[in-house]
Amino acid sequence: MKLTEQKLREIIQEELTSLNEASKSAKGILTKGAKATYNWGEDKLYQLSDEFENFSVDNDDDTYDSMAGDLNMAVEIIQDQGSGQEARGWLKKFTDACKKELKGL
Repeated sequence: MKLTEQKLREIIQEELTSLNEASKSAKGILTKGAKATYNWGEDKLYQLSDEFENFSVDNDDDTYDSMAGDLNMAVEIIQDQGSGQEARGWLKKFTDACKKELKGL
């Protein structure tokens, strides 16, 4: 099969569009993550964790897995203890990482 210049351009454009959409999606979840607070409660924080997981799966991209791990720790502590300063610490680590990552986009 011979790849024409036009077909190659179409493939490149599709890939660029896909990358741009993933970047917008990443910016969206990172922005939400940067605003996350302990007062959101377990359910909303758990939903945010799911959003990070879905981003990783949908985009075959594990870039944000380690920072999402900090969010997951906060959620687990809230589930186990119902509250706690330790959960706030993990959540702060997560939000700080989101803010730092946003600066790089």
